[in-house]
Amino acid sequence: MIDKNLLTQARFSQPHGWRWHTFRTARNYKIRMGSAQPEQSTIPAAAIVILPGLSEFAEKYFELAHEMLARNCSVWVLDWFGQGESDRPLENRQKISCDDFAYHVDDLNTFIMDYIKPASMHPHVGKIPMIMLGHSMGGHIGLRYLAEKQNKIFAAAAFSAPMLEIKQVENFPFFIQRALTTLMQTSKDSYLPGASDWGPTHRADPAGLSPFSSDPVRDVLHRAWFEHYPYLRVGGPTWKWAHEAIKSCALLAHKNLLNMINIPVLLAAAGDDRVVGNRAIARAAKLIPHAQLLELPQARHEIFMERDQYRKPFLRKIDALIQAHARKIG
Repeated sequence: MIDKNLLTQARFSQPHGWRWHTFRTARNYKIRMGSAQPEQSTIPAAAIVILPGLSEFAEKYFELAHEMLARNCSVWVLDWFGQGESDRPLENRQKISCDDFAYHVDDLNTFIMDYIKPASMHPHVGKIPMIMLGHSMGGHIGLRYLAEKQNKIFAAAAFSAPMLEIKQVENFPFFIQRALTTLMQTSKDSYLPGASDWGPTHRADPAGLSPFSSDPVRDVLHRAWFEHYPYLRVGGPTWKWAHEAIKSCALLAHKNLLNMINIPVLLAAAGDDRVVGNRAIARAAKLIPHAQLLELPQARHEIFMERDQYRKPFLRKIDALIQAHARKIG
């Protein structure tokens, strides 16, 4: 059992003024979101939109929220349908499933257009620049949003290890990946091999070889929240999730879609990533017109949860994005 006091450390605790809300999707599912405004100014330098990865939840990003608030930015984050405190698709709430990643894109659009965009208009300076930060699956959905919506809402975006290809199957062509998961559609609500409901040993790493982070403190945050707050728990993905994820990765691999993204995009690749494929990230960096690739050798998958030696270079690049667009505010 991880000491609950870890979650009350200042950097991991809920920021002052944090507000929780929910909204209903077009399919009438409840989605939870959280937000906070900077205390030192009534005019944020930027609005930061945080998009968590698979199985994650808003609380995991409190440290990042504190850092963005200290930079005089407002912060917004949501729990994807199927995880966090949002509604779940199956009777077994721990099974991660998805009918179509397009629904995640639609939910993100509702979050942005109905809540963040109206809140990011100031009567004296006008539009507050909006910057998207996404990790893994959140980065995947964020890239689809930027490519498909083309609504000129965001000034820039930065993604940590975006899920553009799943590491375990990256050496297979997409049509073979999809064929494999299609064969299992009769068991679509069954866990993938090796996945199960959450248990105390999930993400436990006594040998220090976690695929997620080499930071001994940040790496246990995920498990600590699950241990002490059962409503956040999820197990692993199902065959249906895998099928839809692979289908969506194939869609994003199409160069004409990525070419549609016309804002500055930072793509960070973790050199020791055992979850997503880095070749697809490097390829995306060449296809997105204004993309920059940041390679972090030896970093593991969750760069936002990594040691400072990997995390800080990424944050410095994000600072540059913020400063480049925040200066437009008079």
